[in-house]
Amino acid sequence: MAEIEAKFEARAAKLFFKNIASNVKGITEQQSKEYMGLVAENLFADVIKHFEVESGPKGKWKAWSPDYRRKEGQILQDTGRLRQHVQIGNIRKIKDGWQLFNDVPYARIHDLGGKMKNGGIMPQRQFMWFSDEGMKKLEKETVAFMLRG
Repeated sequence: MAEIEAKFEARAAKLFFKNIASNVKGITEQQSKEYMGLVAENLFADVIKHFEVESGPKGKWKAWSPDYRRKEGQILQDTGRLRQHVQIGNIRKIKDGWQLFNDVPYARIHDLGGKMKNGGIMPQRQFMWFSDEGMKKLEKETVAFMLRG
């Protein structure tokens, strides 16, 4: 029977994590802003992609109702206002991270779905979410950011 051996170089790992820890402790206000910009860019690109592929974390968005169906155009992009208000500048720090927000009054009902003021039901068409693919990209960029100090 063949044997396989894996070695973990603790010294290299300790140096790697020491470098990251020292960078975190010594992070400046400017570096914090730069990182927030990096996060915002990644969130923005990911959310815009959801409009392009018309899907949420559980799959394709529900089609327009027969009463609202348009001959042309994409779902949630009738006037373009909802998508246009997804902006890199619409990000804020929250307790556990950052939040990209959309300030269009009807954004919430489209994203979450639910009962509308007129009594109708809006199906959920999530667009304000961060995909696994987007998170993996941000993780790589975060490590690179921390290592360069």
